[in-house]
This record gives sequence, structure tokens and C-alpha cells, in this order.
Amino acid sequence: MRLLLVLAPVFCFFSMAQADLLIVNDEQVHKQLSQSNGILFSDWSLLEGFDPINVYSNEDEQYGWSLTANNGVQGLAGIGATSLEAGEALTISFLSENVCSVGAMFGLNDETGEAVSGTLQLTLDDGSSYFTTIQQDGGFGGFISLTQTIESLTFQPFGESDHSAIVSSIRVGIVPSPGVACVLLVGLHARRRRLN
Repeated sequence: MRLLLVLAPVFCFFSMAQADLLIVNDEQVHKQLSQSNGILFSDWSLLEGFDPINVYSNEDEQYGWSLTANNGVQGLAGIGATSLEAGEALTISFLSENVCSVGAMFGLNDETGEAVSGTLQLTLDDGSSYFTTIQQDGGFGGFISLTQTIESLTFQPFGESDHSAIVSSIRVGIVPSPGVACVLLVGLHARRRRLN
């Protein structure tokens, strides 16, 4: 895998055998890159104040997703959703086959439920991983896939098994239709080549 940093730390580009992927840790940059290439976004889905259940979901046909963890998911009033077990990974699975961009606001809590700084690992369904430092007040993580759709995003605390990962909001980006998708992805790929 080769890594090229561009406008660090706001934007980086990973080139892999399976996919080309833009990883962005700034919400506005993520939105601009996505929208300038014809990606349509859902409104932010806010996660807060739910009782413990097995799955949180948004069943919208185009922008739908579900949030799961092996031992269940719980809502934290006014904060977001987390796993029932500390250190456990959470997975956001997308219902549409046209998802090519996803962004979310993430955070970390310690065993007492207090917000903490730390490292969060984000992994896409193709195995692409990204590590980001989350400040005590949380942070943004976003992905734009240039060559394939995104089926899921898994996130978990890194290095601290007594910390819990939190997601407070999710925004999903889709390409309007398969025909348009090819045109948009070719445009994104061409733009990337010009940056190199």
C-alpha cells in the first residue's frame, strides 16, 4: 500500500490494489470533495437518547444504514450511540448498493462514561484502515471511494480496551444511479491523477 499525504492533516490518499480511497478528517472538505463530484448526501442522522437494543437503523431506501455490535448497542442521552461492551467494535452497514461516501462524528468514552482523547481505528469492508486521534470533544472521519461502493464501516478504540467508541451522527453519500456512478467515478479518478 502506498500513502501520499496532500494538504496534511486534512486530506490523504490511499492507493491499493482493490480500491482508490480518499480519507478526510475535516467535515467541510469531505462535503466539498463529495458534492463537487456529484455525490448526493443524506441529512445528518443523529444518534442520541435510545435505550439499549441490538440494532440502530435508518431504513431510508437510498441512504439507509444499520449500526450493530456483537453484544448490542446503547444510546447515550445527548451524546450518541456506543457498544454495550467497552473496547468492542461497532459496524455501520449500508443498505444501498450506491454508497460511495460516508462521514461521521466520532468520540471516545472511558469506563466511567467521561469523554476522553485517544486513537480510533476506522476500517472499511475492503480492509482499508485509518487511525485517527480523537480529541476529548470528538472528531470527524470521512471516506470517499473512487472505484467501488462502500458496504460497511467498522470503528473501535485502538490500544485502550476500557474505552468505548461513540458515533453521534452519520451522513451517507450516494451516486444517483449506476450509469451516473461510472461517469462520476471516472471523473474522481481523473482528478486524482491530476493531483499526482
